[in-house]
Amino acid sequence: MPPIAAAIGAVLLAAPLPPAPHLRAARTPRPPVIDGKLDDQVWNLAPESSAFRQKIPHDGASPSETTTVRVLYDDVAVYVAFDCPQTHAPITQRLTRRDRYAEADSVSVSLGTLGDHKSAFQFSVNAAGVLYDGIRFNDTDSSQDWDGNWDAATHVTDHGWTAELRIPLRILRFPTRPEQSWDFQASRYVSATQEQDDWAYYPRTMGGAVSHYGRLDGLEGLEEHTPIELLPFVVGRLRRRDPTVLQLASGTDVRGSAGVDFRWHPTADLTLDGTINPDFAQVEADQVVLNLSTAPTYYPEKRPFFLEGIDALSTPFELLYTRRIGRVAPIPLLRSGEQLVDVPEPATIYGAAKLTGRISENWSVATVQAVTAPSDVQVQLGDGSRVPRRLDPLTSFGAVRLKRDLGDEAHVGLMATAVTHAEETERYPLLQPGAALCPIPTQLTPLQQTRLTVAPDGRCTSDAYVGAVDWQWRSPEGDWSVIGQAVSTVLENGPVRPVADGTRIHPGDVGWGVYGEARKQGGKHWVGGASVDVEAPTLAIEDLGYNTRADEIATEFDLQRRDLDPFGPFLENRLGVRYGETYDFAGTRISQPITLSDSAKLKNLWVIDANVHYRADRFDDREVGDGTALERRARIGGELDVETDPTQPVVGSVDQTMDVLRNALDTSGNGDASFKVLPQWDLDLLPTWQWSYGEPRFVTSGRLPGQYLFGKLDGRSVGLTVRTTYTFTPRLTLQAYAQLFLASGHYSDISQFQSNPSGPRPLVHVTSLMPYGGALGYNPDFEQGVLNVNVVLRWEYMLGSILYLVYTRAQVPTTVLGPTAVGNLDLGAVGRAPTSDAALVKVSFWWGP
Repeated sequence: MPPIAAAIGAVLLAAPLPPAPHLRAARTPRPPVIDGKLDDQVWNLAPESSAFRQKIPHDGASPSETTTVRVLYDDVAVYVAFDCPQTHAPITQRLTRRDRYAEADSVSVSLGTLGDHKSAFQFSVNAAGVLYDGIRFNDTDSSQDWDGNWDAATHVTDHGWTAELRIPLRILRFPTRPEQSWDFQASRYVSATQEQDDWAYYPRTMGGAVSHYGRLDGLEGLEEHTPIELLPFVVGRLRRRDPTVLQLASGTDVRGSAGVDFRWHPTADLTLDGTINPDFAQVEADQVVLNLSTAPTYYPEKRPFFLEGIDALSTPFELLYTRRIGRVAPIPLLRSGEQLVDVPEPATIYGAAKLTGRISENWSVATVQAVTAPSDVQVQLGDGSRVPRRLDPLTSFGAVRLKRDLGDEAHVGLMATAVTHAEETERYPLLQPGAALCPIPTQLTPLQQTRLTVAPDGRCTSDAYVGAVDWQWRSPEGDWSVIGQAVSTVLENGPVRPVADGTRIHPGDVGWGVYGEARKQGGKHWVGGASVDVEAPTLAIEDLGYNTRADEIATEFDLQRRDLDPFGPFLENRLGVRYGETYDFAGTRISQPITLSDSAKLKNLWVIDANVHYRADRFDDREVGDGTALERRARIGGELDVETDPTQPVVGSVDQTMDVLRNALDTSGNGDASFKVLPQWDLDLLPTWQWSYGEPRFVTSGRLPGQYLFGKLDGRSVGLTVRTTYTFTPRLTLQAYAQLFLASGHYSDISQFQSNPSGPRPLVHVTSLMPYGGALGYNPDFEQGVLNVNVVLRWEYMLGSILYLVYTRAQVPTTVLGPTAVGNLDLGAVGRAPTSDAALVKVSFWWGP
């Protein structure tokens, strides 16, 4: 057979689906004691199964060790027991806090209580007794952000180790039926050999996950539980601030607050989560980065309330980016002679609620609602008096998604979001008669912003509405999938919104976007797919969602050859190619990358990812901020990511990228040195570095109409983040986080481009830039310096009830340079940035049935 025909045949053929195993659960007259020991006589009532097979590293082989699993249940909980003999490898035990992964031996169980072959709850415990949980959805997607109140314990024996899990029915969703059969999976992981054994085995070459699980039978007489769980809490905070150029506030203040989280199950299939006046001071600070691109920085969500259940609102377009809720407003614009008394703080969230679950056999619902308080700062006027300045008004956020299952393989969803503001327009300062200054600048790109003026009674914020429909289909074996989404947006009641690509979105303008993707994700060797993304210039989902840009027509293709069976020095290897093209609606090419990549896991357990990429000449229509497109020369580069054996006491990784351009260089990287000092103590050192030099970047507009000034930017950053966790017990941990970060930018070789101010948007070729001999009138260079610290003592003194003792040191990285100063990496910038030190005590008490 010709090679091409053989490759096509390999892509089209799918592996046969193995028969799904069954395990019968036994009703117990009394619950077993959860101590990790399997000496309760009630365990003899439960049939045991040892039908495990290797998933990794030898796909389909017999396990190196025998594993048995048994399941009991009563009207309150499901109980799972694992017996894990271990004679061929040492038992690896690592202590850490709950829900934090540690490289250790572990077992897990997945319960698909709805029996829909698409979703499941996951519960895991490692050999040291550390618990972590999550959920699976859409068959193959997963999230570790879901948290349930359950318990488990482990015990090391003379032949291995054992584990007992107690999973309350109140945290599960299931319909009331005389007898139930749930999707079921049990797994074991042996750290020393990186072996994973699955009870419901299916080859790694097959697509899908939950759809291949086995069945847990014999669950009789289980009824819906609709309990209410309450978690009231109190918080006390002591804060000290030191004055700087950007912050006049100083001294110490004391503040206290209280709130409550609650969870209610209106039915066994529905969960309502709510919070009143939440406080997230125990959450680790965001890692500061230097963003020299024209795309907004993406910060992951870390607040527990918004993490849980967010998967149900996940669609191809990220229409819900919960970091918008309770955000820290940007540093405001000030008039001449004004000074900022204090930097903005996160907006107070008055309350928030989420409803997730099923409303019928084939319909599910997910909603998020939140109301945030107005955000104000104090401003000192030229005469020394101080006035409040409104940054963000009282705001309501809402998102809802309805999903209709179409059999086991497909669904269609409807989603809508809304952001509305109760804006008091008379609070904005007048620049001149007939014009008020909006206090928050419009951030066009991470490096470019513009001020916005409105009529004295005009609004500075827009109400934003989004509607969308999404769809997904997977083949019965899970090897093939098709997903897509169509979205429409509209802004109302606000000013004209400028966008970095030159678009101006007026109130009432309708935006739209369509995304589609077809993918083969199963098969012995060949996987790949193709996607198309079309977004109109007026598409605006950023008020509650996240989008790197609109105004694009993008296509992408990728193909990967994977070998999942060990050969030569490899445990597995993936070789791939990716190609894409992106144009804006004016037909200007803004991206055309091609990437060759290889990802390998070696038999010594090291992982090496490498790629070589090339990007052709293109134009960046967001660099200037008004649609003027600056030429970007072709670049060639590569990336190398190396990770050492994760089972060793010291684990390291380095990820380095480098792009070479004509007379320019762009390189960045990060590392991780992880030290397992003791079984209960780990330490991570994470350095970062970045250097971008030689590309012309927009500096400012010239004095003449249509004149643009550019400079070669020398942008640099270095940082070191330290994370450490000492675990006294799985419920008592001490965590510390600190980041020292320095960044700078210096513009040189200032050049100019003169366009026709009344003509169409110009395309600026690098060769058309001419030297500029005039003065800029201001210093465009910048320096940043921060030292952020977060120390948290977490004690779960009762199941679900937690005491936090927290210390934080937080800084705003912005510093002020003099008119002739040159931006350099300067440790002294840390001392010039506004600082806040705070000590906090937070106590919560969980109440539930």
